[in-house]
Amino acid sequence: MAYSHKNGKYLVCLTKHPNCQVILLDAGRMKPVGQSYVLGPGYNVVKINPFDMRKISVSGNGNIKLIQEVENTLKELPDIIHLPKDNFVTHIWFDNHHLVAANDKGEICITKNKHFYQKIKKPYNIPNKVYEF
Repeated sequence: MAYSHKNGKYLVCLTKHPNCQVILLDAGRMKPVGQSYVLGPGYNVVKINPFDMRKISVSGNGNIKLIQEVENTLKELPDIIHLPKDNFVTHIWFDNHHLVAANDKGEICITKNKHFYQKIKKPYNIPNKVYEF
């Protein structure tokens, strides 16, 4: 579940079995905005882009799918960000062009402009290391 903090307009939910669905709600009225979007199994985290609150990201199955609300309809964007086949437990928008995902081993994957960019293995073992995008 995620909330659009900047404008307070949207609440997005991700359901589980049998198929993962993204449900976008108008937070003020607590009513669905259009139809839900069915993803299929294996997705576990949903986020709203804080820089463009009509864009939603969903991670799981070794990728991040991007979905956009257009005229009260959820549409999958053609850009699927393919990540290494790890068990990603969360992701976050760093800015409008970078998503950062973390797996269950504590490794971090960085995307840049909708492409896998860098994997940081064991970032907790590297003292005072500065990573640049």
